[in-house]
Amino acid sequence: AAYDRTLGGQEFDLRLRDHFAAALQAKYEGKLKVPVREAPRAMAKLLKEAKKRKEVLSANSDTLAQVEGAHEDRDFRHAVTRDEFEEMTADLLAGVAGPVEGALLATGMGMSDIKSVVVTGGGTRVPRVQALLLEATGRTELEKSINGDEACALGAVFQAASLSKSFRVKKFEVRDAVLFPIDVSFDKAAVVDEETGAEVRPARRVRKTLFHASNAFPQKKIMTFNKAVDDFTLNVDYGDLGYLPEPARTFFGPRNISVVTVEGVAAAVAQYKPE
Repeated sequence: AAYDRTLGGQEFDLRLRDHFAAALQAKYEGKLKVPVREAPRAMAKLLKEAKKRKEVLSANSDTLAQVEGAHEDRDFRHAVTRDEFEEMTADLLAGVAGPVEGALLATGMGMSDIKSVVVTGGGTRVPRVQALLLEATGRTELEKSINGDEACALGAVFQAASLSKSFRVKKFEVRDAVLFPIDVSFDKAAVVDEETGAEVRPARRVRKTLFHASNAFPQKKIMTFNKAVDDFTLNVDYGDLGYLPEPARTFFGPRNISVVTVEGVAAAVAQYKPE
């Protein structure tokens, strides 16, 4: 799996909405009590119109946006072309090939191993997006017959039927995998010579990878702490995310998953310590 949280159909809608907002503000500059961008109702109307115009531009080279009473009882009319739309979304279009390359890298496959490329979602209707996907995949056509909502529902039904013993369906495989690497870190106490009291090895922080990216899931992992004589704490965190593109790392959020405290170790060691 691969993705880009900053790239999607909504991002294209927002770019077009902001373009309309700027045009509306410029048309009535000096006549508005409240700037367009500070009026939630006006921005909602422009977003609704932007979604419609994006769909129209998928099949036409130009379109006319019209919103009655867009802001402060003022109407809005503005022509926009497909070339203008592609220009205002140029940075988004530049990232279209990224998820394709990331998915191939994560699976260790090449495009020669792929039978067909299926696209779904409103953003894939944009002609330039389709052209870039064709270029990235080296194909002459894309499979566009699947409805996104229907695909999710149908996939769930087939998976349920496959797991059930009451239905006989053509066998297909769904593999769950850990999307991001998961590490465990903990403090390791210093090693001291019992006779001299000298420190043989200083205390240190140990980090081990519990799950690598794309590891099969669920699965059991066992860690042995055979030298632990005191209670200790484990930090479970996401591992090295350097393979993700910069926008994905920026929006990733907190790296820590959980903090686990193992208690009772010191008491158990003292209880069973030989005389």
